[in-house]
Amino acid sequence: RSKPVVTKCEHYVCEQCALRHYRKTRSCFACSEQTGGIFNHARAIQSRMELKAQGARAGDAARDSLS
Repeated sequence: RSKPVVTKCEHYVCEQCALRHYRKTRSCFACSEQTGGIFNHARAIQSRMELKAQGARAGDAARDSLS
């Protein structure tokens, strides 16, 4: 699973997709603005994804204990 990144024009995309697209064109995947190769870690979204995953694991553990 790839981590989310944010472009300087504030669009979010997975890191692998952003890099793959950047090899073809220097423009943003979403709006075609020039990115300059700037892809910052989308920390806020990454944190939410981690919290959601932790909640899912806790739910799985609770269901397993009922079985």
